[in-house]
Amino acid sequence: MSSETTRVGLIVIATGRYVEFVDQLLASAHEHVAGLHRLYVLSDRRPPDDPRIVWLPWGHIGWPYPTLLRYRAIAAHQDILRECDILVYSDVDMRFVASFDMTQIRGIFAVSHPGYVGATPDSLPYERNPASQAYVPVGSGLEYFAGGVQGGRAEIYLDACEQMAARVQEDLNAGIVPVWHDESIWNGWLIDHPPDLVLGSEYCTPETAAGPQSVLLALDKDHARLRGTPWQVRSVERLVRARRALRRRSRAAARVAARAWGRRR
Repeated sequence: MSSETTRVGLIVIATGRYVEFVDQLLASAHEHVAGLHRLYVLSDRRPPDDPRIVWLPWGHIGWPYPTLLRYRAIAAHQDILRECDILVYSDVDMRFVASFDMTQIRGIFAVSHPGYVGATPDSLPYERNPASQAYVPVGSGLEYFAGGVQGGRAEIYLDACEQMAARVQEDLNAGIVPVWHDESIWNGWLIDHPPDLVLGSEYCTPETAAGPQSVLLALDKDHARLRGTPWQVRSVERLVRARRALRRRSRAAARVAARAWGRRR
C-alpha cells in the first residue's frame, strides 16, 4: 500500500481539562502527519464539531488512571479504530512541528525517552517489583521508551493494547500501580516484543528543550490544574507507596536478621 492511500489514525485521550488541547493538536497534526485520516478523541466531553474528529466516549477519573487505563480505552473501541491502516497514539498535550511519517511502518514503533538517552541500563526507571506485570529485572532492557508517543500497524498495535490492558488489570487486581503507570506497562511489553522501529527523542521533545531537529513537542503545562486528582485517588496512591515502603523495610529487616543469625552460629 502506497503512502498516498495509507490511512493514519491519531488517537488521543482528552478527559477533564485536557480537552482544551484538542484544537491545537489537530491543527498541527493536519499540517505535519502524513496520511492523516482521522483524529480519534477518547473523552468525557464532546470535542469541537469537526468532521475530521471522531468522538469515542470515555469517562473521566482521577490521575493516574486516565493514562494507566489507556490501553483498555483503545481496545474497547478497536472495531472503529480498525478502519485505519496505521494507528498513532499521542498524548493530547503535544504539538507536531515537523513532518511525521509512519506510513511505511510494518509493525510497532517506539520513541526513545528524552530523559534517559545515554543512561546506563541499570539506571533506567523500569518497574522493578517482581509482582507487577510490568516487571523488568535488573540486567534486562537497554533502552527506555516514552509512553506519550507509540503505535504501528493497526492490527498489531490493537493486539498489543489488548495484551497491555490485561496486564494492567492483573496489576490492579493485585493492588499494584506500576511505578510509571502505562509507560511502565509499555516498556515491560516491549522487552517481550521489541519494536520494529525505534525513533529518536526528537519525536518527544520537551517544549522547553525544543530545537531544529524536534518533530513532536511535549508541551509545558500546569499538571496540578489539569489532573485535578480527587482525594480518593490520592488515598490509593498513598496506600500503594506505603505498601512498597513496608516491603522494602521488611526485606531490610530480614537481611539484618540473617546476618545476626549467621554471627551467632
